[in-house]
Amino acid sequence: MLDHLSETARDELEAFIDARVSVSVAEIMAKVDTSPRWATIPNAARHFGLSERALRKRVDRGQIPSALMEGRRLVDMAGAARTMKTRSAVG
Repeated sequence: MLDHLSETARDELEAFIDARVSVSVAEIMAKVDTSPRWATIPNAARHFGLSERALRKRVDRGQIPSALMEGRRLVDMAGAARTMKTRSAVG
C-alpha cells in the first residue's frame, strides 16, 4: 500500500508517525512513577528535608514505614510520603 506513495509522502508519513509515537511515549512516561521504592535513612532524610536524626526518630516510633534489608534500615518512600503529607495536613 505504501508503494503507491511518493518518496516525499512516505517521508512525511514516517515523520508524522515518529512524532505521534514520541508524544504518546512521553505521555505514558509522565504517568510512570520512576522514583525508588526504598531509600537509606540519609537519602530519605535528604529527600524529605529532614535531618537523619529526625527521620530515624520517626522510623523508630513507627511513624514512617521502613524495613530491615540485608542489615540496612530502608525507608518505604511511598509510605513516608503519605505519612509526611498526612502530618503536614494535620499540623
